[in-house]
Formats: sequence, structure tokens, C-alpha cells
Amino acid sequence: MCIGFYVLCFFWVQFGAGDCGTDGRCRALTLTLITNYLTHHTRFLAEALYDRLGGGFHWIETAPLRPERIALGWRREPDRPYLLRSYEEKAALCRQLALESDVVVLGSAPDRWIGPRLRRGRLTFRYAERWYKTGLPPAARVRAWLHHGRFQRAPLYLLCAGAYVAADAAWAGCYRDKAYRFGYFPPLKCAGPGELPAGKPPDGGDLLWAGRFLSWKHPLDAIALAGRLQEAGCHFRMTFVGTGPERQEMERRTAQMGLQNRIQILPPMPPEAVRRRMEQANLFLLTSDFQEGWGAVLNEAMNSGCAVVASHAAGAAPYLLRHGENGYLYRSGDLEGLFRHVKFLLDHPEQQQKVGMAAYETICSLWNPNTAAERLLTLCRRILEGDVCPAVYADGPCSPAPILPDGWFS
Repeated sequence: MCIGFYVLCFFWVQFGAGDCGTDGRCRALTLTLITNYLTHHTRFLAEALYDRLGGGFHWIETAPLRPERIALGWRREPDRPYLLRSYEEKAALCRQLALESDVVVLGSAPDRWIGPRLRRGRLTFRYAERWYKTGLPPAARVRAWLHHGRFQRAPLYLLCAGAYVAADAAWAGCYRDKAYRFGYFPPLKCAGPGELPAGKPPDGGDLLWAGRFLSWKHPLDAIALAGRLQEAGCHFRMTFVGTGPERQEMERRTAQMGLQNRIQILPPMPPEAVRRRMEQANLFLLTSDFQEGWGAVLNEAMNSGCAVVASHAAGAAPYLLRHGENGYLYRSGDLEGLFRHVKFLLDHPEQQQKVGMAAYETICSLWNPNTAAERLLTLCRRILEGDVCPAVYADGPCSPAPILPDGWFS
């Protein structure tokens, strides 16, 4: 039974689904998304929302890009008609939009942006990765109540940027029947028939790993995998793209295991260059643990037609992958499971290509910026019309988020 605060439905009804102009833009609805910064992982969702709402859409950036992101090849996004940087200019306009927009989506930004509007009963979404990536902090339930639970009677909903967000919220007693699948949505690339397979090595032996070399992303697991594959006599090449504190140990183990002719470790490169690497790779490895709130490289690799083998702990994996159909999951930390799936795909190039194309179709048909934007607006209109806990979609973006425990996959 959905619990809600919904005496304001008389106000919401006026923003119905039929308020679209002849050019397809739905001008009646105003939506503002507030988060730390606009990136190549979020800009295309912003573009899709702007295409549909025009001047009714704004993205408020609350902080400059952090140096560690710049070191990875990220860059400040260019000015856009919808983009406001509250830390540089127009702070008063940003505050006004946060208060008065029909819908506000709050990402990585302070609560002060939404407190006043929640007190007025205005429709608001939190857009978050999982809350407890490394276990429960002291007074976790108290903190959850302060940031979330005390607003449970307000029209406040949760967009889950990861499959474990809903379980964290449920543990804290928050967002009952008000949590929806969401995520991050890198640029969508649509290829012609046969174009993606034709760009990949015909021997099926190119493996790719991309990201920061951090302990919780476990690049050393991929090095260990390479050792197992070499022992098994598999034909393969493994490329790493990135930087981080694990690099020295990665290089040491590569030399120790005699893998210099198998493994190539490349420095960070711009996102477009990483995508080109994905388009030329046969398999993509995602080895992160539960600290990986989402993992947008998974979207990108699937859209590039890679056969993906991913840890079940990465937030994006349970949402995007159907085990054995459009990718393979292994239990986080289970190196034997990782080895078994990768070896199977190396030994069966036809299955490798089939899985890669199914992954590509998943992104093109469902998990992409256009679908996410369209569904988010539909969800907003349904709530504004008085359907306080709509279940509009069965799967994909904006479908009800299941409560998925950490140990669901074995």
C-alpha cells in the first residue's frame, strides 16, 4: 500500500500528459535537475530532456569538476542553453528554479536545494547511487531519517542509480513503493547491420578493462584472470585503460607472471577514445565490488557490442544484464567464476558475438538517454495527475525498483 501526501492533487492535475505542442515539446512541465556537475555520462540525458521540454528544462551544476576526474580525461562540459552553474553565476535564479519548478531531481547536491520545496509539497526525486557502499555507518537509520524518512509523507521519490539502492532505502524504512530503476546514460551509438562485429578482431581474443586503477575496482583480479587464461592455453590479449594507485602492482604482477606479451596497460584517454577501444574489443571485463554505485563503462561496452563479463556487485550489472543472454555475471570475488565465463566466450566465438549483439540491442532499445527521458517525463505526469505510486513500466528505466539483497547471485 503506497503511503503518500497527496492532498495537492488539485494542483498537479493541470500538468497532464496532453500539454505538448505541435513540435513535440511539452512546454507545460518544468523540470530542473540539480547535481554536482554535468559530465559525459549525464549530458545526453540532459540533451534528451531539453529536446522534450525546451526552455522548461534546466540543469544546475553545483560544483566544478574535481581534479581526479580531470586526470582521467574528463573535461568541463561546454555551455548549453539549459546549463546553469550556481557556483559561478545566477545563484538567485537557481534557487528560484529549485523552489518553483514543477519537478526537481536532486543528484549529488546538498539537501538545502530541496528542503523548501518539500515543505510546500512540490514533486521531487532524489537521484542516488547506493547509500551504504562499504557497510552501515554509525547511526545510519538516524541519518536516513534526517535526509529521507522525515519527508515520507511528501511527494518525494527515489531514482535508483544502481540495483542495490532500493535495498539500502528499504533497510532504512524509506521510499516504500516510491523507488524506481534509473541509472546513468552515456551517448547512444547506433550501428548498421554487421558494422560492429566487422570492426572487432575475427579471432575473438581482445579483452578490455577500463577505469580507475583502484582496489575496489579490482584490476588485479583481471591480471589474475590473464594468468589463468595463459595457463589454460587460451589465445587472448588484454588491454587496460586508466590510471590510479594500483598501477605499480599491476605492472609488477604482469612481469612476475610472464604476461608482458599478453597485457598492455595504457594511460587515461578521452571518453571518445575509450569508446573506440570498446568498439574494437571482443570482451569487456567489469570487476568492481559493491563500491561501484553504477559503472557507466558497462553501458558503453554493451553499446559497443562487447560480450561483457561483470561482477554482480557493480550497481549497473543487475539492471542491464540478463545472465547468459546479453552478458555474463559472476559473484564478486569469485575468480573461478570469472575465469569460467571468459574462457567459455573465448572458446565459443559464435556465442561471444551473439551475446555482444544482444547487449547492443539492450542499450539501443531500452537503457539509453532517449528512453530514460521519455519515461521519466511520463512518470512525472502520472504522479502530477494524482497516481501517487505509478507502476507504468515492467522493466528498464522508471520501472519499480526491486529490493535486491547483496547476496542474490550465486
